[in-house]
Amino acid sequence: YFAAGDRIRAFDTRFGRLGLLVCEDFWHLSCATILGADEVDYVVCISNSPVRGVAGREFESAAAWRTLARCYALSLTAVVVFANRVGYEDGVCFWGGSEVVGPEGVSAGRAKLFEPDLLIVEIEPAELRRARIYNPLARDEKLLLTIAELERIKAAKYLQ
Repeated sequence: YFAAGDRIRAFDTRFGRLGLLVCEDFWHLSCATILGADEVDYVVCISNSPVRGVAGREFESAAAWRTLARCYALSLTAVVVFANRVGYEDGVCFWGGSEVVGPEGVSAGRAKLFEPDLLIVEIEPAELRRARIYNPLARDEKLLLTIAELERIKAAKYLQ
């Protein structure tokens, strides 16, 4: 398993601004919010997610990861690339199912479950531009309000 990191920063690539989250970082809304404020185009999450909560058509761990990926893609108007481990180690089953979610929150491709797979997805830069025109959430984010309220909470909870 991976533990949470201690820095969150987007960086420039020839494809656009990319932000990397490692496993547990993806579960913290604040990590995605920071990448959004850093004007990320692509959020890449590498994960070691084991199978948990097998019930119904989709087990709970896969459903939760997919919900987060769709939420971040929509709220950041960014492409989310979720790369999950597959296979067995020490009795733990890693389910695979890597996925790319477009900036409209729709899956652009998903790898097979429980077996190695190669997933190739093309995202056109124009698709990202169109999504940001249609959905201005990232553009209209109230970052200064967020910072002010976090400073207020920090002062009340941690600086007394």
